This record gives sequence, structure tokens and C-alpha cells, in this order.
Amino acid sequence: IDAREVDNLKTKRRELEEAINALEEQLKALLMEQRHFEDEAAKLHKLR
Repeated sequence: IDAREVDNLKTKRRELEEAINALEEQLKALLMEQRHFEDEAAKLHKLR
């Protein structure tokens, strides 16, 4: 492995870590949205 390959791998790793971080943030937002919808569904169910 030469220096250029090492740099390419470091760049790829950084890109993948950024993608993972973005996906984790999206997952958090979706879980919060799901919790909200479940709470709303529970409220509607109580009203029936």
C-alpha cells in the first residue's frame, strides 16, 4: 500500500463516517416522529 492508497482509504473512511452520522440523525428524527404518532394514536383511541 502506498501513500496515495492510504489517503484514498482515509478519505473514503471519512465519507462513510459522515454518511453514518447523517443516517443516525435521520433515524433519531424518525423515531421521534414515530413516538409522536403513537402518542396521537393513543389519545384518539382513548377518545373512542
